[in-house]
This record gives sequence, structure tokens and C-alpha cells, in this order.
Amino acid sequence: MAYREMKRQPRAKAMLPEIKKHITKRALEDRGKDRTLLAHELRDEIEAKFPAEITPTKTTLIKKISEARSHGSDPLDSAWHLGTLEMNPLPSEAIPYILKVQGVIPYFKVTIRQAKWISRLFSAVKEIKMLSDISRYYTFYEKISVISQTPFDTSKYDTLLIDSGKQKQLVKLFTDMQKDIEWYSRKKTHKEITGVPMAEPIWVIAFRGNEAFGLRHNEPNVNFGQRDKFIEQLKADGEISKSEKMPDGDFDLRLKTRIIYLKEEEL
Repeated sequence: MAYREMKRQPRAKAMLPEIKKHITKRALEDRGKDRTLLAHELRDEIEAKFPAEITPTKTTLIKKISEARSHGSDPLDSAWHLGTLEMNPLPSEAIPYILKVQGVIPYFKVTIRQAKWISRLFSAVKEIKMLSDISRYYTFYEKISVISQTPFDTSKYDTLLIDSGKQKQLVKLFTDMQKDIEWYSRKKTHKEITGVPMAEPIWVIAFRGNEAFGLRHNEPNVNFGQRDKFIEQLKADGEISKSEKMPDGDFDLRLKTRIIYLKEEEL
């Protein structure tokens, strides 16, 4: 039998864990968004954030979005109480700290997963409000890693647990990592984590080209996404009750629940 050389097919490049996490985060934050539409947005985002990587195909992205959204509920994300210790035991010395964290923001739920993080962190993070914040952030990013099936590498966070001054830097790091998430996506995520809606602030909105940003005093800007989509979302929510052009060319957009000011800014 004549020998025929078989040409080896090149293997597909493995997807970066960071890309998997980004897909999972967006899939969960925008649960109501059509998968095909979200896949188109994700392709643009991945190309911009990871220019050296091969962008996943639309088919692959739709599959990953479906996997993330169909992930079953995890008992670890149920509300913690003393009765859960039977199936999820924790060190007895951690219990007072978990109870104190429950009292920081009483209407926020503390999940079994967060209680585990409190039990790991309470000896290093002494201030209760800080312990509440840091344990919730660790819980959020652990959950993202579980769903996206990627390693949860906490090394860049752990080095900031050494003293109280660096713990403040850690909270800022976690906060900065979320500043590029669109506002409506962040609202959904917040409710998922805490069980309650996010409070609505008074905003100054700056339009820069086709992008809308929320400007906050001494805080990172919030990316609302595309200008037209932002306005349409406000209309769809029934928020816009009046819009008047102001003498300086800006718009005073009066909403049913709050007032925001729209400002045109040059790029």
C-alpha cells in the first residue's frame, strides 16, 4: 500500500483564562441581552482588550454565553445562617465576625461562600467594614472563576492584605477593575450579589463622541456605553419625563427618580 503523508492540522490556540472570565462576566451581567448581539459586542471588546490573541468565533462566543447562563444554582450562594454550619462547617472563632459583617449592611445577604471568605480573612482584616467589602469582592471573583472554569489566582490581591493601609488599596483595585462595566450591567450584577437593587445617584453625564460616561466627584468615571443606547434605555425604563435645552447648549434631563445633567465634551 502506497504511503501517503498525512498533513497535520494545526491545533486551535487555547483561550486565555482572562478572556473566558470576561465572556462569563458579560454573559451574567447582561442576562437579558440576546446572545447573538452580545457575541458581536464581545468580539469587538476582546479584539480591543486582547489584540495579541485570536478572537473567538461568533459560534464559540454564543456557546460560552449559553454555558455561563445555564450554570445551575450553587448552594454556596444561598444566604448564610447558623443552621448552614451543619453542612458547611466553619471555625468557631470566625462566627462572631460573620455575624458582625451581617450587621454592616443588614439588607445585604451574606452567602455561605462569602462566610467562608470571612473565615479566611478575619485574622488579617480587623476592621469590620473593610472585612465586609473585601470578602464580598473575593466572593464575586471566585464565583466568576467557578462559572468560567478558570483558575482563581488571588496572588495580586493577597499581597495587599498585609496592613490596613494596603487593604484600602485592595478595595480600590477591586473597584477600578469594575469601572469599565456598563452601568445597567453593574446594576444587575449588584443585585445578584447582594440581593438588593443598587441605589440611584445624581449623575453628570458626559457625551464624548458616541460614548456616554457618568462623572463622579473623586471617583472613576462610569462607562454607560453607546450614547444612543443609553438614551434609549432611559426611555425604555420610562425614566425620562422632561428634557430641556439649556442656554450653554447642554441638556437638563429630568427623570422620574433623579436628575442628571448631560454635557457635550470634546474628545
